[in-house]
Amino acid sequence: MGSALEIVVKVSEVCNINCSYCYFFNGPDRSFQAHPRHMNPLTAGAVADYVRRAAEVDDLNSIRLVLHGGEPLMLGKRKFVELCDALGIGSYPVPTAVALQTNAMLVDEEWIEILAKFGIDVGVSVDGPPDYHDEFRVDHRGGGTHAQTAAGIGLLRDAHARGDLRSLGVICVVNPNRDARRIYRHLVDDLGFRLLAFNLPDADWSTVAQEDLAGVGRFLCGALDEWLADDDPSIVVRPFTEMLAFARSSDADGWDNRADALIVGVSSDGTLAPDDSFRMTLPSVFLPENGKLTLWNSGLSDFKEAYGDGPLPGLGQSDPAVCRSCDWAKHCRGGEAGHRYSPAEGKWRESVYCEPLKQVHGMLDGYLAEHWDERRRRETVAFGVASA
Repeated sequence: MGSALEIVVKVSEVCNINCSYCYFFNGPDRSFQAHPRHMNPLTAGAVADYVRRAAEVDDLNSIRLVLHGGEPLMLGKRKFVELCDALGIGSYPVPTAVALQTNAMLVDEEWIEILAKFGIDVGVSVDGPPDYHDEFRVDHRGGGTHAQTAAGIGLLRDAHARGDLRSLGVICVVNPNRDARRIYRHLVDDLGFRLLAFNLPDADWSTVAQEDLAGVGRFLCGALDEWLADDDPSIVVRPFTEMLAFARSSDADGWDNRADALIVGVSSDGTLAPDDSFRMTLPSVFLPENGKLTLWNSGLSDFKEAYGDGPLPGLGQSDPAVCRSCDWAKHCRGGEAGHRYSPAEGKWRESVYCEPLKQVHGMLDGYLAEHWDERRRRETVAFGVASA
C-alpha cells in the first residue's frame, strides 16, 4: 500500500495584505527575510524532479501540490504560468492534485483562465463578515480587505458554477472571541461556499490560555450546530464531516480518514522544512542555518529521516495516557502534531485542543442518537476538504 505526499510550495514569500495574526510574516519565524521574494522556474523545476524521484522510489499512491505563500498571485500572471510549466503539472507518474491558497484580492477573469488551464483547486482565506474580517485581515495601510476578497470570490464562484474550476473552498481560522454562527452563515449564505474548513489556531501547550480553550469550544460547537441544522449533504465542513463519518462508522478499529500524508514544505529558495503549523511553536526549526536539506542535495527518504517523526523526536512513539481510554482516539490520534508539544515538559502530549474537540464529538454523539436513522435513509455524507 502506497503513501500520500503533500508538497507545500512557497511560490511567493511576499503578500499584498498584512494580517496581524499571520504566522509567516508576523510570527516568531523570520526566515522569509533570507529568501527570494518569488520562486524562479529553475527552483520549480527542481521541485518537479524531487517529486518524480519520490514517486519512483518511495511507493507513493497520491501527491498533493499546494501553491502557497505569502500570496501566490503576487508572482504575477506571466511568471505564474512559467512556474506552473516548470512544475510539470499533469506529468507526475501518480495521481496528483494541485491546489492554491489565496486571499482572492487579485483574482480577475485572466487569473481564472490560468487556474483553469492547470486544473488548480482554489482555497480562499476568510475570517467572516466584514466587521470580523477587516479587523485583522488588513492591507499595508491598515485598511479592510473584505470587499476586495468578496469580489474575487464572486468571480471564482461563477467560474466554479460553470465548470471552469474543479473545486472552490474556504478556510477560516477559529477565533475564540467570535460568533461562529455569524461566520458560518456568512460563508455559506452570503459568499456561497459549500466546501469549508475551520482551522484551529497554531498553538501548543505553552501558548494557549484556558479562557481561549473555552472560546474555541464555543466556536466549534456553534458552527457545528449551524451545519447540523442545515442538514445539507452538499455542504462539506472540515473537521465536522470527517468526525460525523467516524461517529457513524461500525469499524472504528479500521478507521483511517487522515491518510497520514507526509507534508514537505519548500521555501522559495528550495530549502525544505516540516509543516508550517510548527512555525509558531518551534520557530528555530526554520532558521536558515538549520535548513540543511534542499531540493538538490536530498531525497524524500532524507526528509523522512530528519522530519518524518516531526521536527523533534518522539512524536511517532508518543502515546498520551488520556487517549487510551478515549473513544475518539482512533480518529484524532492525539491531535495535529503542531498542537501536541509541551515545551515546559519537553515532550509530546495530547492536543492542547483536546477538550474543545471532545465537546464536538459529544454533540455528534447526541445528534446521531436522535437523528441518524432518519438521516441515513436520506443521504450519504460526502467527503472533501478545503485546500490548505
